Amino acid sequence: MKLHLVIYSLLLLTLTSCGTQFTIDNNLPLEDKVDKYFTYLTEEKNFHGVVLISKEGKVLINKGYGSASDKKQLSMKPGTILDIGSITKPFTSTAIMKLVEEEVLDTEQKIINFFQNVPVDKQAITVHQLLTHTSGLPSDFADDLDTLTKEQALQKILSSELVAQPGEKYEYSNTGYAALALIIEKVTNQSYHSYVRDSIFSKLNMNSSGFYGDNYLSKNLYYTGYMNNTKTDYTTINASYLYGNTLGNGGVLSTADDMLKWINAVTDNFFSSAIKERIFSNSNGGYGYGWVVNSTDYGKKLWHDGGGLGGNSYVAMYPEKQITIIILSNRITYRTVFGIPVKVLLPADEAGKQIMENMMSNDFTKMPKKSIPGGRW
Repeated sequence: MKLHLVIYSLLLLTLTSCGTQFTIDNNLPLEDKVDKYFTYLTEEKNFHGVVLISKEGKVLINKGYGSASDKKQLSMKPGTILDIGSITKPFTSTAIMKLVEEEVLDTEQKIINFFQNVPVDKQAITVHQLLTHTSGLPSDFADDLDTLTKEQALQKILSSELVAQPGEKYEYSNTGYAALALIIEKVTNQSYHSYVRDSIFSKLNMNSSGFYGDNYLSKNLYYTGYMNNTKTDYTTINASYLYGNTLGNGGVLSTADDMLKWINAVTDNFFSSAIKERIFSNSNGGYGYGWVVNSTDYGKKLWHDGGGLGGNSYVAMYPEKQITIIILSNRITYRTVFGIPVKVLLPADEAGKQIMENMMSNDFTKMPKKSIPGGRW
């Protein structure tokens, strides 16, 4: 379906912010409007990242904005490799559902089929519940940078206290996706890292995707992450140091180009129609298999985001509008007082949601909405 853009001859839309005037000529092509919008966000609102938007199967824009590394004075480019954080979870679900399609796994299998000495309160947890965040497992079982063996990680997962009974309700769980990675390893006799590389990255020619510590990525891995405006440079670490050595909930590095290859594949012919229907169906809590599934004014929305030491990432698909938005940023703000978030800025999320609204309304004067405490950029 095509975007219905209202064209007003020679009309200039004006935004005044801090004395800087932002104007867009509505006669410009859509891709130019999007480019000017993100250029403004970069110059006036401190946006840094890569923006890729496709429409009706064609790339509308694929461009880097701002800085990949302030100290190294390196600019963002379309091919900049960045940490996608929790968008790793849809990759984990892709791996799991490929094993389901190959009849190696079944989503109704319980974790007692894969692990020994599972406590009684967790014996009913299924693969389906792990995928949909309804397992009752807590958000986290360890710090992201805890150095654990996989055996220690599994023990921590199994000994963690449930926050709900299995299947009772939606509770976002990094722990559950770490468990899925360990299940992949159990049934394939490969590391999660190797299986994802062989079954997804290699098959889809995602040559700039991988994990921290991958030699073939290291020569091109030059970005610097910034949390709360402070450098968090983890580009030289090994993947085994992350997420209790499990990786299923985070740790993938990729580019916007590679991610578009993957999205196009999983929504086209990478899976059978039956498997795709299961992945992108709204389950309890609005989460499918690795994807958030929402209804919006623009039709169904399939999306996920990621945030952490490497920055903030966002991907969204609007099937009815044939629009895909991918934004990867190396910046994130997350400030708390007594554990309560008081300032949260997610540049990829916030810009990604706003640009869709702007394209659909043809009003590019609207700045992204802040996550916390509210207001706009």
